[in-house]
Amino acid sequence: MHIIGCCGATVLMFLATTAAGVVRLEPQADSATETGEATQVCVSLNGGGASVGATEHVLSYDGACAELPSASDCEIIAGPGRDNLEAIFFPRSDVAYEVLVQTEDGPVEPIPGGDLYCCTFIAQAAPGQCCEVTVEEVSATDLEGDPLAAQGGSTQLCVDASGADDDACQVAPPRRSAVELLVAGAALWLVARRRRVV
Repeated sequence: MHIIGCCGATVLMFLATTAAGVVRLEPQADSATETGEATQVCVSLNGGGASVGATEHVLSYDGACAELPSASDCEIIAGPGRDNLEAIFFPRSDVAYEVLVQTEDGPVEPIPGGDLYCCTFIAQAAPGQCCEVTVEEVSATDLEGDPLAAQGGSTQLCVDASGADDDACQVAPPRRSAVELLVAGAALWLVARRRRVV
């Protein structure tokens, strides 16, 4: 069966798009051992089978429980195929950056998959609490600049609960056994009897 006309072209374009899959940019956070500790959030790239030439997205977080001091606290992860790769951070708000990842100069090169860049956050959540970090408004293009289907995700930057309440874990004094109580009672009875005799 032959597909003709504009509808055929549309169907073929749809099949090509679905075959390439979806580009995914997903953050992953390390846990902090205490409030105020520096910890990393890394954003990974999964090209879904496509050659990704560039991606743009928004990295946002809850400023009440996490802090990213500046864009200089983020850097591309070194590795094969990443020497000519750059990440540009544009402040979107006090708690969000618009991030553009692309070839720094020369011909557009495919961005390798895996961890793309990492940022050093300051965990401000209370012990046992978590803070959401999100990658959203994701777009991506192939090596020719054509758009690719893309999506983001979110992660939880958590502070360990250990040591959150030391008073709650106090060691109780050992309980005395029944034999010990009987011996103590007999000793008191003997003392009282001697006093009566005297």
